[in-house]
Amino acid sequence: MIIDELKKTMTPEKKLTAKNDLFAYYVGRPLSYYLTVPFLKLNWSPLSVTILSIFVVVISSILMMLSSWIFVWVGFVGFFIWNLLDGVDGNIARLKKVQSQIGSVWDAMSGYIAMYLFFFSSGVIAYNFSYHHSIIWVILGSLSGFFQILPRLIMHKYINSVPSNISIGLSDKKNYGLLKNIALNISSITGFPQPLLLIALILHSASYFVLIYFFINSLLMCFSIFKLFKGERDE
Repeated sequence: MIIDELKKTMTPEKKLTAKNDLFAYYVGRPLSYYLTVPFLKLNWSPLSVTILSIFVVVISSILMMLSSWIFVWVGFVGFFIWNLLDGVDGNIARLKKVQSQIGSVWDAMSGYIAMYLFFFSSGVIAYNFSYHHSIIWVILGSLSGFFQILPRLIMHKYINSVPSNISIGLSDKKNYGLLKNIALNISSITGFPQPLLLIALILHSASYFVLIYFFINSLLMCFSIFKLFKGERDE
């Protein structure tokens, strides 16, 4: 059965790393196996799936920013589909034993777009449906998305510019302790932000979600950048 074959494609090392992201591993990944089947039957390449995921996340974001709850919910479902597609391309690549450096670039781009648009869209939702239509929610949502991306951009530049093992250690999930695992699950775009936003939408409290994640992403950004350059000084 194709599903069983897909499950076997993950190496023990990959599983050990993936398990740290609880929602992605125990919810998103199992569902992604089933979504992978039709793409395999249609002979889609991993890159084609990644490009599709970018269109899905952009369209979903636009829908979530419209002032209609119907479109917000459709957009939210679209973001969850993006979450699954983020696993589908990897499933196909491992099953077909296809590796592509340009595919990795596209995959990273898809993730960065999703990170920013998820929180930006949340800010627009808070603006559209809060009791006080304040532009501050849009600003906080936009900054929150930016704070998620900035440490990653700095780290990638650091890896390419400074010969060091520090940046590798920062990105190695196998060595994460309890606090880092909590931070990963809270902040990972494929992790708990999506179910937490779902709860916020049900409770009509998107503004609280935006405010809380503004502070979470701010703190994690500062910690990540501090940790990177502190490690360089310690060397």
